[in-house]
Amino acid sequence: MYVSQKYEDAIASYDKAIQFKPDYSYAWNNRGAALEQLKRYDDAIECYDKAIKFDPNFQAAIDNRQNLLTKLGRSK
Repeated sequence: MYVSQKYEDAIASYDKAIQFKPDYSYAWNNRGAALEQLKRYDDAIECYDKAIKFDPNFQAAIDNRQNLLTKLGRSK
């Protein structure tokens, strides 16, 4: 779904996955990526934060978060 640019549908799918497994870091990261494509940047950062919370070594989520913060001029 993500590849076909049906971001809202993708988000709904990730939400369902998260309902079943709230600590599913991959779903949080992918949800963040879909939100980022919709320019919902603060929501995307929150998702990346949750992915990292549940898996502190999840490099893709760490990179996605940092890249978005840099893009927004909010990098640390």
